[in-house]
Amino acid sequence: MITDFLSRLGEAATSTIALAAYVVVVLAWSFRVWLRHRLQVKIERILEPFGSDAARNEALGKLLGSSPPLGLPKKDLMQWVTLQARLRSQVLATVAYLSTLTAAIVIIGMALFQPVAHEVHKPPVLIDSKVNR
Repeated sequence: MITDFLSRLGEAATSTIALAAYVVVVLAWSFRVWLRHRLQVKIERILEPFGSDAARNEALGKLLGSSPPLGLPKKDLMQWVTLQARLRSQVLATVAYLSTLTAAIVIIGMALFQPVAHEVHKPPVLIDSKVNR
């Protein structure tokens, strides 16, 4: 039972569907890392040049989807921005994790339900029929 599963798992892991699942997983994790890095770079660029709080808050609101509270000191503003970026990153990490889990389920499912290559399929013998030997 276990040896059959392991042999089928090897076949399933090298199939075309498994390759597509691997590509989706790599793309999901790469997209998460790229978006997180891009977000951090944009936030740093926004925080530096703006002199007025209103213009800076408006730019951060457009980038993050919610504006920071008015009158927030720069140190606290950095913490607020980090928290907002972390929330967005957690959503992306959840999507990447779910794609990894789905790929694993697909590959294991293929291994469990794929017939063994050397197995011979014979038609079933009915109860009321005669068997020719």
